[in-house]
Amino acid sequence: MMNSSQAGSAANDIVGMFFLLASVGLVLGGDGRTPALVLSSVAAGLAIATKLSLVAPALALALGVIATAPRGRRGTTASVWAAALVLAGGYWYARNLIAVGNPLPWSSLGVLPTPAAPLQQHTGFAVAHYLTSTMAWKDFFEPGLAAGLARWWTVILAFAVVGPVLCLLPGAGSTVRMLGLVALVSLAAYLITPETAAGPAGDPAGFAFNLRYAAPALALCFAVLPLAPAFDGPGRQSALVIALAVVLLATVTKGSLWPHRHVLGIVLVAAALSAARLALMAVSGRPQARVLVGSVVALLLLAGAAAGYGWQRHYLRGRYQFNPGVSYLSHVWDYFRTVHHARVGVVGTFGGFFAYPLWGLDDSNHVQYVGARGPHGSFEAIATCRQWRDALNSGRYEYVVTTPARDPWHPKRLARSPESGWTGSDPAAKLVLSRRAQGQPIAVYRIRGRMHPAACPPGHSH
Repeated sequence: MMNSSQAGSAANDIVGMFFLLASVGLVLGGDGRTPALVLSSVAAGLAIATKLSLVAPALALALGVIATAPRGRRGTTASVWAAALVLAGGYWYARNLIAVGNPLPWSSLGVLPTPAAPLQQHTGFAVAHYLTSTMAWKDFFEPGLAAGLARWWTVILAFAVVGPVLCLLPGAGSTVRMLGLVALVSLAAYLITPETAAGPAGDPAGFAFNLRYAAPALALCFAVLPLAPAFDGPGRQSALVIALAVVLLATVTKGSLWPHRHVLGIVLVAAALSAARLALMAVSGRPQARVLVGSVVALLLLAGAAAGYGWQRHYLRGRYQFNPGVSYLSHVWDYFRTVHHARVGVVGTFGGFFAYPLWGLDDSNHVQYVGARGPHGSFEAIATCRQWRDALNSGRYEYVVTTPARDPWHPKRLARSPESGWTGSDPAAKLVLSRRAQGQPIAVYRIRGRMHPAACPPGHSH
Protein backbone atom coordinates (compact mmCIF):
# COMPACT_ATOMS: atom_id res chain seq x y z
CA MET A 1 0.00 0.00 0.00
CA MET A 2 3.06 2.26 0.01
CA ASN A 3 4.05 1.22 -3.53
CA SER A 4 2.68 4.34 -5.26
CA SER A 5 3.97 6.87 -2.74
CA GLN A 6 7.36 5.63 -1.54
CA ALA A 7 9.33 4.70 -4.67
CA GLY A 8 11.82 7.50 -5.27
CA SER A 9 9.57 10.21 -3.85
CA ALA A 10 11.44 10.76 -0.56
CA ALA A 11 8.22 10.06 1.37
CA ASN A 12 8.92 9.06 4.96
CA ASP A 13 6.28 6.51 6.00
CA ILE A 14 8.67 3.60 5.59
CA VAL A 15 11.37 5.43 7.57
CA GLY A 16 9.03 6.01 10.50
CA MET A 17 7.87 2.39 10.37
CA PHE A 18 11.50 1.26 10.52
CA PHE A 19 12.18 3.29 13.67
CA LEU A 20 9.02 1.98 15.36
CA LEU A 21 9.86 -1.67 14.63
CA ALA A 22 13.48 -1.09 15.68
CA SER A 23 12.26 0.29 19.00
CA VAL A 24 9.96 -2.71 19.52
CA GLY A 25 12.74 -5.14 18.62
CA LEU A 26 15.10 -3.53 21.14
CA VAL A 27 12.43 -3.65 23.84
CA LEU A 28 11.74 -7.30 23.10
CA GLY A 29 15.35 -8.43 22.94
CA GLY A 30 16.93 -6.06 25.42
CA ASP A 31 15.70 -7.77 28.62
CA GLY A 32 15.50 -4.41 30.35
CA ARG A 33 19.21 -3.68 30.00
CA THR A 34 20.11 0.00 30.03
CA PRO A 35 21.85 0.17 26.61
CA ALA A 36 18.87 -1.47 24.89
CA LEU A 37 16.51 0.78 26.83
CA VAL A 38 18.35 3.90 25.66
CA LEU A 39 18.49 2.75 22.03
CA SER A 40 14.83 1.72 21.97
CA SER A 41 13.74 5.09 23.33
CA VAL A 42 15.96 6.94 20.84
CA ALA A 43 14.40 4.91 18.00
CA ALA A 44 10.92 5.79 19.26
CA GLY A 45 11.92 9.46 19.42
CA LEU A 46 13.18 9.36 15.85
CA ALA A 47 9.87 7.77 14.83
CA ILE A 48 7.79 10.66 16.18
CA ALA A 49 10.28 13.11 14.65
CA THR A 50 9.68 11.51 11.25
CA LYS A 51 5.90 11.42 10.90
CA LEU A 52 2.91 12.35 13.03
CA SER A 53 1.18 9.03 12.37
CA LEU A 54 3.89 7.45 14.58
CA VAL A 55 3.15 9.59 17.64
CA ALA A 56 0.39 7.38 19.07
CA PRO A 57 2.26 4.04 18.61
CA ALA A 58 5.49 5.50 20.03
CA LEU A 59 3.79 7.03 23.06
CA ALA A 60 1.82 3.84 23.69
CA LEU A 61 5.07 1.86 23.56
CA ALA A 62 6.73 4.30 25.97
CA LEU A 63 3.88 3.98 28.49
CA GLY A 64 3.90 0.20 28.08
CA VAL A 65 7.64 -0.10 28.71
CA ILE A 66 7.37 2.08 31.82
CA ALA A 67 4.37 0.15 33.14
CA THR A 68 6.05 -3.26 32.69
CA ALA A 69 9.41 -2.23 34.15
CA PRO A 70 10.29 -3.63 37.59
CA ARG A 71 8.99 -1.40 40.38
CA GLY A 72 12.44 -0.32 41.44
CA ARG A 73 13.35 0.73 37.88
CA ARG A 74 10.19 2.49 36.74
CA GLY A 75 11.51 5.93 37.62
CA THR A 76 14.75 5.33 35.73
CA THR A 77 12.88 3.87 32.77
CA ALA A 78 10.50 6.82 32.65
CA SER A 79 13.40 9.29 32.83
CA VAL A 80 15.32 7.55 30.03
CA TRP A 81 12.31 7.39 27.73
CA ALA A 82 11.22 10.97 28.43
CA ALA A 83 14.72 12.32 27.83
CA ALA A 84 15.26 10.32 24.65
CA LEU A 85 11.85 11.19 23.21
CA VAL A 86 12.53 14.88 23.76
CA LEU A 87 16.14 14.85 22.53
CA ALA A 88 15.66 12.52 19.56
CA GLY A 89 12.13 13.49 18.62
CA GLY A 90 11.56 17.03 19.77
CA TYR A 91 13.52 19.06 17.22
CA TRP A 92 10.71 19.84 14.77
CA TYR A 93 8.18 20.43 17.55
CA ALA A 94 10.58 22.89 19.21
CA ARG A 95 11.21 24.52 15.83
CA ASN A 96 7.43 24.95 15.35
CA LEU A 97 7.12 26.43 18.84
CA ILE A 98 9.84 28.99 18.09
CA ALA A 99 8.74 29.83 14.54
CA VAL A 100 4.97 29.81 15.00
CA GLY A 101 4.35 29.80 18.75
CA ASN A 102 2.70 26.39 18.55
CA PRO A 103 4.40 22.95 18.50
CA LEU A 104 1.44 21.59 16.50
CA PRO A 105 0.68 24.55 14.21
CA TRP A 106 -2.07 22.82 12.19
CA SER A 107 -4.23 22.94 15.34
CA SER A 108 -4.79 25.90 17.63
CA LEU A 109 -5.19 23.61 20.66
CA GLY A 110 -7.79 26.12 21.76
CA VAL A 111 -5.51 29.09 22.46
CA LEU A 112 -2.25 28.87 20.49
CA PRO A 113 -1.58 30.76 17.23
CA THR A 114 -1.85 29.01 13.87
CA PRO A 115 -0.75 30.10 10.39
CA ALA A 116 -3.35 31.52 8.06
CA ALA A 117 -4.18 28.88 5.48
CA PRO A 118 -6.32 30.49 2.75
CA LEU A 119 -5.23 27.91 0.17
CA GLN A 120 -6.33 24.95 2.28
CA GLN A 121 -9.76 23.48 2.76
CA HIS A 122 -11.20 21.53 5.66
CA THR A 123 -10.26 18.12 4.28
CA GLY A 124 -8.38 16.43 7.14
CA PHE A 125 -11.10 13.94 8.12
CA ALA A 126 -10.30 10.69 9.93
CA VAL A 127 -11.63 7.24 9.07
CA ALA A 128 -13.70 7.30 12.28
CA HIS A 129 -15.74 10.17 10.80
CA TYR A 130 -17.15 7.78 8.16
CA LEU A 131 -17.24 4.44 10.01
CA THR A 132 -21.04 4.30 9.98
CA SER A 133 -21.40 5.57 6.41
CA THR A 134 -22.43 2.84 3.98
CA MET A 135 -21.58 5.17 1.09
CA ALA A 136 -18.01 5.62 2.33
CA TRP A 137 -17.54 1.87 2.75
CA LYS A 138 -18.97 1.03 -0.65
CA ASP A 139 -17.37 3.80 -2.70
CA PHE A 140 -14.07 4.41 -0.89
CA PHE A 141 -13.08 2.08 1.95
CA GLU A 142 -13.65 -1.33 0.36
CA PRO A 143 -12.12 -0.36 -3.03
CA GLY A 144 -9.23 1.38 -1.25
CA LEU A 145 -8.47 -1.62 0.97
CA ALA A 146 -8.61 -3.93 -2.04
CA ALA A 147 -6.27 -1.64 -3.96
CA GLY A 148 -3.81 -1.33 -1.08
CA LEU A 149 -3.94 -4.81 0.47
CA ALA A 150 -5.29 -6.88 -2.47
CA ARG A 151 -8.34 -9.09 -2.63
CA TRP A 152 -7.56 -10.85 0.64
CA TRP A 153 -7.62 -7.65 2.65
CA THR A 154 -10.22 -9.07 5.06
CA VAL A 155 -7.87 -11.97 5.90
CA ILE A 156 -4.93 -9.60 6.36
CA LEU A 157 -6.91 -7.38 8.72
CA ALA A 158 -8.15 -10.46 10.59
CA PHE A 159 -4.56 -11.61 11.17
CA ALA A 160 -3.65 -8.07 12.23
CA VAL A 161 -6.39 -7.91 14.87
CA VAL A 162 -6.34 -11.53 16.09
CA GLY A 163 -2.56 -11.60 16.60
CA PRO A 164 -2.40 -8.83 19.24
CA VAL A 165 -5.58 -10.14 20.90
CA LEU A 166 -3.98 -13.59 21.29
CA CYS A 167 -0.99 -11.89 22.92
CA LEU A 168 -3.31 -10.68 25.70
CA LEU A 169 -4.49 -14.17 26.66
CA PRO A 170 -3.13 -16.06 29.71
CA GLY A 171 0.27 -17.63 29.17
CA ALA A 172 1.93 -14.63 27.57
CA GLY A 173 4.68 -12.77 29.38
CA SER A 174 4.24 -9.19 30.50
CA THR A 175 6.31 -7.80 27.60
CA VAL A 176 4.34 -9.76 25.00
CA ARG A 177 1.03 -8.65 26.53
CA MET A 178 2.25 -5.07 26.53
CA LEU A 179 3.28 -5.23 22.86
CA GLY A 180 -0.06 -6.78 21.92
CA LEU A 181 -1.86 -3.91 23.63
CA VAL A 182 0.40 -1.35 21.94
CA ALA A 183 -0.41 -2.90 18.55
CA LEU A 184 -4.15 -2.66 19.21
CA VAL A 185 -3.80 0.95 20.42
CA SER A 186 -1.88 1.74 17.22
CA LEU A 187 -4.70 0.31 15.08
CA ALA A 188 -7.28 2.31 17.02
CA ALA A 189 -5.17 5.46 16.71
CA TYR A 190 -5.10 5.07 12.93
CA LEU A 191 -8.89 5.30 12.85
CA ILE A 192 -8.88 8.72 14.52
CA THR A 193 -5.76 10.11 12.81
CA PRO A 194 -6.53 13.22 10.71
CA GLU A 195 -6.12 12.84 6.94
CA THR A 196 -6.72 9.06 6.93
CA ALA A 197 -9.99 9.81 5.11
CA ALA A 198 -8.80 13.03 3.51
CA GLY A 199 -11.02 14.91 1.10
CA PRO A 200 -13.88 17.37 1.04
CA ALA A 201 -16.75 16.62 3.41
CA GLY A 202 -18.59 13.51 2.26
CA ASP A 203 -15.89 12.67 -0.31
CA PRO A 204 -12.96 10.81 1.35
CA ALA A 205 -11.08 10.53 -1.93
CA GLY A 206 -7.70 10.45 -0.15
CA PHE A 207 -8.43 7.26 1.80
CA ALA A 208 -6.65 4.87 -0.57
CA PHE A 209 -3.55 7.03 -0.91
CA ASN A 210 -3.32 7.65 2.85
CA LEU A 211 -3.89 4.00 3.70
CA ARG A 212 -0.08 4.04 4.12
CA TYR A 213 -0.70 5.70 7.52
CA ALA A 214 -1.91 2.28 8.71
CA ALA A 215 1.36 0.58 7.70
CA PRO A 216 3.17 1.03 11.06
CA ALA A 217 0.22 -0.35 13.02
CA LEU A 218 -0.24 -3.30 10.65
CA ALA A 219 3.49 -4.06 10.64
CA LEU A 220 3.53 -4.01 14.43
CA CYS A 221 0.50 -6.33 14.55
CA PHE A 222 2.24 -8.86 12.31
CA ALA A 223 5.47 -8.53 14.31
CA VAL A 224 3.74 -9.53 17.55
CA LEU A 225 1.58 -12.23 15.94
CA PRO A 226 4.16 -15.07 16.31
CA LEU A 227 4.79 -14.09 19.95
CA ALA A 228 1.31 -15.19 21.03
CA PRO A 229 1.26 -18.30 23.28
CA ALA A 230 -1.12 -19.93 20.79
CA PHE A 231 1.83 -20.34 18.40
CA ASP A 232 4.34 -21.78 20.86
CA GLY A 233 6.21 -24.76 19.46
CA PRO A 234 7.87 -25.46 16.10
CA GLY A 235 4.77 -27.12 14.64
CA ARG A 236 2.48 -24.17 15.28
CA GLN A 237 5.11 -21.68 14.20
CA SER A 238 5.53 -23.60 10.94
CA ALA A 239 1.78 -23.59 10.36
CA LEU A 240 1.70 -19.83 10.91
CA VAL A 241 4.56 -19.28 8.45
CA ILE A 242 2.78 -21.38 5.84
CA ALA A 243 -0.52 -19.54 6.39
CA LEU A 244 1.14 -16.14 5.99
CA ALA A 245 3.03 -17.36 2.92
CA VAL A 246 -0.30 -18.33 1.32
CA VAL A 247 -1.64 -14.83 2.02
CA LEU A 248 1.50 -13.34 0.48
CA LEU A 249 1.17 -15.46 -2.66
CA ALA A 250 -2.47 -14.43 -3.02
CA THR A 251 -1.44 -10.79 -2.56
CA VAL A 252 1.34 -10.63 -5.14
CA THR A 253 -0.91 -12.01 -7.87
CA LYS A 254 -2.63 -8.60 -8.02
CA GLY A 255 -0.74 -6.80 -10.76
CA SER A 256 -1.66 -3.29 -9.71
CA LEU A 257 -0.30 -3.96 -6.21
CA TRP A 258 2.87 -5.76 -7.24
CA PRO A 259 3.92 -5.14 -10.86
CA HIS A 260 4.30 -8.49 -12.61
CA ARG A 261 8.01 -8.02 -13.27
CA HIS A 262 8.59 -7.98 -9.50
CA VAL A 263 6.40 -10.93 -8.53
CA LEU A 264 9.00 -13.66 -9.08
CA GLY A 265 11.61 -11.78 -7.07
CA ILE A 266 9.19 -11.14 -4.22
CA VAL A 267 8.14 -14.79 -4.09
CA LEU A 268 11.76 -15.98 -4.11
CA VAL A 269 12.76 -13.57 -1.35
CA ALA A 270 9.73 -14.55 0.77
CA ALA A 271 10.42 -18.25 0.18
CA ALA A 272 14.07 -17.86 1.15
CA LEU A 273 13.23 -15.97 4.34
CA SER A 274 10.50 -18.46 5.29
CA ALA A 275 12.83 -21.42 4.64
CA ALA A 276 15.53 -19.79 6.75
CA ARG A 277 13.07 -19.25 9.59
CA LEU A 278 11.86 -22.86 9.45
CA ALA A 279 15.46 -24.14 9.32
CA LEU A 280 16.43 -22.10 12.37
CA MET A 281 13.44 -23.46 14.29
CA ALA A 282 14.32 -27.04 13.26
CA VAL A 283 17.89 -26.77 14.57
CA SER A 284 17.09 -24.65 17.63
CA GLY A 285 18.34 -27.39 19.95
CA ARG A 286 21.60 -28.05 18.07
CA PRO A 287 24.08 -25.16 18.45
CA GLN A 288 26.46 -26.30 15.70
CA ALA A 289 23.71 -26.74 13.14
CA ARG A 290 22.24 -23.39 14.18
CA VAL A 291 25.57 -21.66 13.50
CA LEU A 292 25.73 -23.31 10.07
CA VAL A 293 22.21 -22.26 9.12
CA GLY A 294 22.86 -18.75 10.45
CA SER A 295 25.99 -18.49 8.35
CA VAL A 296 24.12 -19.54 5.21
CA VAL A 297 21.41 -16.96 5.92
CA ALA A 298 24.05 -14.26 6.44
CA LEU A 299 25.71 -15.16 3.12
CA LEU A 300 22.36 -14.98 1.33
CA LEU A 301 21.69 -11.56 2.83
CA LEU A 302 25.12 -10.32 1.75
CA ALA A 303 24.52 -11.64 -1.77
CA GLY A 304 21.18 -9.86 -1.87
CA ALA A 305 22.78 -6.62 -0.67
CA ALA A 306 25.46 -6.90 -3.36
CA ALA A 307 22.84 -7.43 -6.05
CA GLY A 308 20.80 -4.54 -4.71
CA TYR A 309 23.85 -2.29 -4.81
CA GLY A 310 24.26 -3.02 -8.51
CA TRP A 311 20.64 -2.15 -9.21
CA GLN A 312 21.01 1.02 -7.14
CA ARG A 313 23.98 2.17 -9.23
CA HIS A 314 22.01 1.40 -12.37
CA TYR A 315 19.12 3.56 -11.14
CA LEU A 316 21.37 6.43 -10.10
CA ARG A 317 22.96 6.61 -13.54
CA GLY A 318 19.61 6.98 -15.30
CA ARG A 319 17.39 8.78 -12.86
CA TYR A 320 15.40 11.84 -13.94
CA GLN A 321 15.98 11.10 -17.64
CA PHE A 322 13.08 11.95 -19.92
CA ASN A 323 10.65 9.10 -20.36
CA PRO A 324 7.50 9.64 -22.42
CA GLY A 325 4.23 9.09 -20.60
CA VAL A 326 5.67 9.42 -17.09
CA SER A 327 4.76 13.04 -16.37
CA TYR A 328 4.28 16.39 -18.05
CA LEU A 329 7.26 17.45 -15.95
CA SER A 330 9.65 14.83 -17.36
CA HIS A 331 11.31 17.33 -19.71
CA VAL A 332 11.89 19.70 -16.77
CA TRP A 333 13.45 16.95 -14.67
CA ASP A 334 15.69 15.96 -17.56
CA TYR A 335 16.82 19.57 -18.05
CA PHE A 336 18.01 19.85 -14.46
CA ARG A 337 20.21 16.75 -14.77
CA THR A 338 22.89 19.11 -16.10
CA VAL A 339 22.28 22.00 -13.70
CA HIS A 340 24.51 22.16 -10.62
CA HIS A 341 24.94 24.52 -7.64
CA ALA A 342 22.09 26.77 -8.78
CA ARG A 343 19.34 28.59 -6.90
CA VAL A 344 16.00 27.41 -8.29
CA GLY A 345 12.58 28.89 -7.56
CA VAL A 346 9.43 26.89 -8.30
CA VAL A 347 5.78 27.90 -8.23
CA GLY A 348 2.47 26.21 -9.03
CA THR A 349 1.12 23.30 -7.01
CA PHE A 350 1.35 20.98 -10.01
CA GLY A 351 5.14 21.28 -9.96
CA GLY A 352 5.45 21.80 -6.23
CA PHE A 353 4.34 18.24 -5.52
CA PHE A 354 7.07 16.81 -7.77
CA ALA A 355 9.97 19.23 -7.34
CA TYR A 356 12.59 16.90 -5.88
CA PRO A 357 14.32 16.12 -9.24
CA LEU A 358 15.10 19.84 -9.50
CA TRP A 359 17.83 19.33 -6.89
CA GLY A 360 19.79 17.66 -9.71
CA LEU A 361 21.84 14.49 -9.92
CA ASP A 362 24.20 15.55 -7.14
CA ASP A 363 21.59 17.29 -4.91
CA SER A 364 23.63 20.49 -5.23
CA ASN A 365 20.85 22.88 -6.31
CA HIS A 366 19.03 25.07 -3.79
CA VAL A 367 15.31 24.69 -4.53
CA GLN A 368 12.53 26.77 -2.94
CA TYR A 369 8.82 27.18 -3.52
CA VAL A 370 8.34 30.92 -3.96
CA GLY A 371 5.58 32.45 -1.86
CA ALA A 372 4.77 35.23 0.63
CA ARG A 373 5.52 34.69 4.30
CA GLY A 374 3.11 36.09 6.89
CA PRO A 375 2.58 36.06 10.66
CA HIS A 376 2.80 32.84 12.67
CA GLY A 377 4.54 30.96 9.88
CA SER A 378 1.92 31.66 7.21
CA PHE A 379 2.95 30.92 3.63
CA GLU A 380 0.68 32.15 0.86
CA ALA A 381 0.64 32.72 -2.88
CA ILE A 382 2.12 36.05 -3.99
CA ALA A 383 -0.66 38.36 -5.12
CA THR A 384 0.94 40.87 -7.51
CA CYS A 385 3.55 41.05 -10.24
CA ARG A 386 5.60 43.63 -8.32
CA GLN A 387 5.71 41.45 -5.19
CA TRP A 388 6.63 38.45 -7.33
CA ARG A 389 9.60 40.14 -8.97
CA ASP A 390 10.73 41.52 -5.62
CA ALA A 391 10.65 37.96 -4.23
CA LEU A 392 12.75 36.65 -7.14
CA ASN A 393 15.32 39.38 -6.56
CA SER A 394 15.42 38.66 -2.83
CA GLY A 395 15.86 34.95 -3.47
CA ARG A 396 18.68 35.51 -5.99
CA TYR A 397 17.27 32.75 -8.16
CA GLU A 398 19.15 31.67 -11.27
CA TYR A 399 16.25 29.56 -12.55
CA VAL A 400 12.48 29.83 -12.09
CA VAL A 401 10.12 26.95 -12.88
CA THR A 402 6.47 27.95 -13.32
CA THR A 403 3.77 25.28 -13.43
CA PRO A 404 -0.06 25.29 -13.32
CA ALA A 405 -2.11 25.26 -10.16
CA ARG A 406 -3.76 21.94 -9.38
CA ASP A 407 -6.57 21.05 -7.00
CA PRO A 408 -5.45 17.75 -5.40
CA TRP A 409 -9.06 16.57 -5.17
CA HIS A 410 -9.64 17.26 -8.86
CA PRO A 411 -6.19 16.48 -10.32
CA LYS A 412 -7.31 16.70 -13.94
CA ARG A 413 -8.27 20.34 -13.55
CA LEU A 414 -5.28 22.63 -14.04
CA ALA A 415 -5.40 26.41 -13.77
CA ARG A 416 -2.94 28.89 -15.21
CA SER A 417 -0.45 30.38 -12.72
CA PRO A 418 -0.05 34.14 -13.28
CA GLU A 419 3.60 33.90 -12.17
CA SER A 420 4.51 32.56 -15.62
CA GLY A 421 3.45 35.81 -17.30
CA TRP A 422 5.00 37.93 -14.55
CA THR A 423 8.33 36.19 -15.12
CA GLY A 424 8.37 35.85 -18.90
CA SER A 425 7.49 39.50 -19.53
CA ASP A 426 10.61 40.71 -17.74
CA PRO A 427 13.72 41.23 -19.95
CA ALA A 428 15.92 39.63 -17.26
CA ALA A 429 14.19 36.28 -17.79
CA LYS A 430 15.09 34.01 -20.70
CA LEU A 431 12.76 31.12 -21.57
CA VAL A 432 14.91 27.96 -21.84
CA LEU A 433 12.19 25.28 -21.77
CA SER A 434 8.48 25.35 -22.52
CA ARG A 435 5.89 22.56 -22.38
CA ARG A 436 2.16 22.35 -21.81
CA ALA A 437 0.07 20.23 -19.43
CA GLN A 438 -3.59 19.92 -20.40
CA GLY A 439 -3.28 23.21 -22.25
CA GLN A 440 -1.58 25.07 -19.37
CA PRO A 441 2.05 26.25 -19.64
CA ILE A 442 5.04 24.74 -17.87
CA ALA A 443 8.12 26.95 -18.28
CA VAL A 444 11.74 27.10 -17.14
CA TYR A 445 13.31 30.58 -17.12
CA ARG A 446 16.97 31.45 -16.75
CA ILE A 447 17.30 34.66 -14.72
CA ARG A 448 20.20 36.70 -16.08
CA GLY A 449 20.06 39.72 -13.78
CA ARG A 450 17.76 41.64 -11.48
CA MET A 451 14.06 41.62 -12.27
CA HIS A 452 12.23 44.94 -12.79
CA PRO A 453 9.31 45.30 -10.33
CA ALA A 454 8.59 48.88 -11.40
CA ALA A 455 8.06 47.74 -14.99
CA CYS A 456 5.09 45.51 -14.13
CA PRO A 457 1.94 46.54 -16.01
CA PRO A 458 -0.55 48.18 -13.62
CA GLY A 459 -3.17 45.94 -12.07
CA HIS A 460 -1.32 42.65 -12.65
CA SER A 461 -2.48 40.46 -9.78
CA HIS A 462 -4.46 37.27 -9.19
